[in-house]
Amino acid sequence: VSVDNNKSKNIEDIKPGDLVLSKTSPTDRNTVKKRVVAISRAVESGYLIINSNLKITPDHLLLVNGSWSEAAMIQTGNKLLDLNNNEVTVTSLEWQLEKTEVYNLMVEDTHTFFAEGVLVHNAKGAARSVFKDTAYWNPSIKTDGSGRAKITFKVPDNLTTWTLSAVANTKDSVVGQTTTDLIVTKDVIVRPILPNILRVGDKAKISALVQNFTDTNHTFNVKSIFGAGTVTKPEFTGQTINANDMQQYTWEVEPQTESDKTSFTFSATNTQDKTASDTVISTIPVWDLGFEEKSAQVGTGSKIFDVSLAQDIKPARSSVVLSLSPSIMGTIVQASKYLIDYPYGCMEQTMSRLTPVLLARTNPQFFGDALKGVNIDDMVKTGMEKVKSNQNPDGGWGWGSAGASDPFVSTYVAESLVRAKDAGLAVDSGVMTKMAGFFGNLPQDTTTPKITSVYKNYSLALIMGKSQLIEVLDADKWDPDLLAFAVMSNYLNGYKHPDINGLTKLASMAQIQGEQAHWGSGELIRFGSSDASTALAMRALLTAGGNKDLIQKAAQYMAASRRSYYWSNTFATSQTLKAMIDYSKLSQELTPNFTYRVTLDGKILDEGKITNSGQAIKDILIPISSIQSAGSKLVVEKTGDGEIYSTLLFKQYHQGKDFPAASHGLSIQREYVNDKGSGYNIAVGDTVRVRLKVSGLSVSDYYGVVRDELPSGLVPINTSLKNEQYSQSGYENYWYDYQNSESDDFTQNGVVISSYSVNTGFNTYEYKARAVSAGTYNAPPATASLMYNPEVNGHTKTQSIEIAEKSVYSPFKIASEARLPLSTETPARNLVMLLAFLGFIAAGAAGVVLVIRRRTNIGSLINKLKARTKRPKPPPDQQ
Repeated sequence: VSVDNNKSKNIEDIKPGDLVLSKTSPTDRNTVKKRVVAISRAVESGYLIINSNLKITPDHLLLVNGSWSEAAMIQTGNKLLDLNNNEVTVTSLEWQLEKTEVYNLMVEDTHTFFAEGVLVHNAKGAARSVFKDTAYWNPSIKTDGSGRAKITFKVPDNLTTWTLSAVANTKDSVVGQTTTDLIVTKDVIVRPILPNILRVGDKAKISALVQNFTDTNHTFNVKSIFGAGTVTKPEFTGQTINANDMQQYTWEVEPQTESDKTSFTFSATNTQDKTASDTVISTIPVWDLGFEEKSAQVGTGSKIFDVSLAQDIKPARSSVVLSLSPSIMGTIVQASKYLIDYPYGCMEQTMSRLTPVLLARTNPQFFGDALKGVNIDDMVKTGMEKVKSNQNPDGGWGWGSAGASDPFVSTYVAESLVRAKDAGLAVDSGVMTKMAGFFGNLPQDTTTPKITSVYKNYSLALIMGKSQLIEVLDADKWDPDLLAFAVMSNYLNGYKHPDINGLTKLASMAQIQGEQAHWGSGELIRFGSSDASTALAMRALLTAGGNKDLIQKAAQYMAASRRSYYWSNTFATSQTLKAMIDYSKLSQELTPNFTYRVTLDGKILDEGKITNSGQAIKDILIPISSIQSAGSKLVVEKTGDGEIYSTLLFKQYHQGKDFPAASHGLSIQREYVNDKGSGYNIAVGDTVRVRLKVSGLSVSDYYGVVRDELPSGLVPINTSLKNEQYSQSGYENYWYDYQNSESDDFTQNGVVISSYSVNTGFNTYEYKARAVSAGTYNAPPATASLMYNPEVNGHTKTQSIEIAEKSVYSPFKIASEARLPLSTETPARNLVMLLAFLGFIAAGAAGVVLVIRRRTNIGSLINKLKARTKRPKPPPDQQ
């Protein structure tokens, strides 16, 4: 509570007669000091947390958007008022369920005060398992002759106030409306307090509140049953809860079995009156402690694969699958699955994920079971919603959700939207109009290379059917991927001559080796790779009627260049799918006539005869139990005419508490820090800063991604994907301000951070979480990688965190955190540092003995020692 412009007190320390800052009215620019005339205390079952720090009961009044409103009605984006008459945007809202002592101040005359710097008013405004937001809906009810009707419905198990709303109209268009409240409550209520998830091996402390709303004391047996593990002392017997009071009960729980949905049953059974009892069944997922790793090997013709698996995998969640195809087009299936299953969602990846869906609408024969089990309508709807929500006011798009419009990214979106519209999908006309305006307003380049002009004119050619000629006289200085877009743009605009539209120069850039041809990589900022350039060159050659022999050689390169079940990255894979679909319309592959056999360590797994390039070969699941611990040999043999393409896909789920950190060009470190300060341990209700530090690059690069999953006792604070706004003091807004991050997606129990650039040295990212349950919890490794060069990656070790019931300040915790930074990788260096440190201590001790022997004044000596070992001063409440 603010007691002066630069001073505040904890509300529990305020006493009647104290002066606090107040306002005579919300519109008054000045603050005044007013006396506290009374203080009320109460015990509540929970509270709201606004912007991570203001803890307030739902019925308390705040100034919201210029008028007084209950805290329960606040939404993110609303505006509060601070001490300096500045608006404070509500960026996050949380509900913390726990037995809590709350306070309110009665302030003379004005009845207002400032809590956490924000203006508030001193006024207040069978087993249950079915919880709904809407209890009943009926769009058509007929009344009798007197205008009356009767409805009957079952109220869900929510204990809340339902608002019944009815709208009526007559045949002659007379309309009326009314609302009434229906309060659903019970004499005794059990309210579970659960985290989002649990993991196998956690030692969690799970709580529930039992509230007695009757006017009589009652005795209960309070019990918890957990369906996926053990509960220490599951029942509290003979628990007396006084009238209109509550008690909180805690159980130590240890999950032992993985389950997508396991039940917690909490019951408070009245020992005398069974009707004054309650039972609640809540469900929660229990996850293994681990992470999934995908990798692949590919081959053409007869091939011997070395197959080995990590020792720490969980067989039930791991798989090895061999895909075979007699046609280069068969490789599309696995590549499509890669795009569809890609876990991140910047604008490029959102569009790339839609590529197989859009292509399959007009070319279903090439996609086999790639879309099997995929909710296509939902994927398209989600993608289109993201396109609309991420469109900037100028009509363009950036790479992430918060970036400035980029012509290249906007062109990629435009191409996908035009393809979607041509495929018969609904595309928002407003989005298309704004997009056309964005490209129309882009200036034409006057310097080379004409990057903006290329994307402007190509996009307008797609959207409007007409744009300007892109001069390519100096195109030998351009990257092949850029020139490919220029060729397609010029051809679409009617410039058919290869010397004018750039096709001749593009063909001359091809690097031909035997029966293969490829083009050099474009710039990294355009997701450049040789795969992407070659695919774009193929598209341009196919669009503008280029040399068929060169196209064939490019297709052979694409078939041979795969190092996994996809090409380079999401963008290159998307471009390759488009190129291959276009190529299929030109090419007639030779009719195959061969037999094949697949063996694992000599045992036949599959065999057959192929006589048609479109013939499908069913995927071969390699039994995990058949793979030898020292490794196995998987052999694909082909005999006869034609080609066979192999993709061996590994999916390994690593599990365990002691998984070490690893670095493949990137290193990542993770730490959890109490927002109160590093001297505090982490306890229930605390805000925690999760700090992730990425390093290892010798040269700065583009497009990084960091993924982190929280330990079960923490939940992420989702700040509406805006993160913290700048405060009046200019405090940094986490990764947005100093790491050029453009996108963040909150998961069920963590976050994915996408960063536009990854610099040399340390790149520090932070996000906030809330501690909700006490206990000891394990967190799987956090990962970091370059999105368009995924081989550059790293991950942390698994970590354990302890969440206490109460947060305590300890200066020794700061001292321990300031210890020597011993390295885990250089034991010899550690030993030298340790010996030096011990020597320093010994020298200091010797100095103390020497001073004492010389009979220096003991008081002076103590003062000197105090000065040398001075600790940070704890806050007043813990001195």
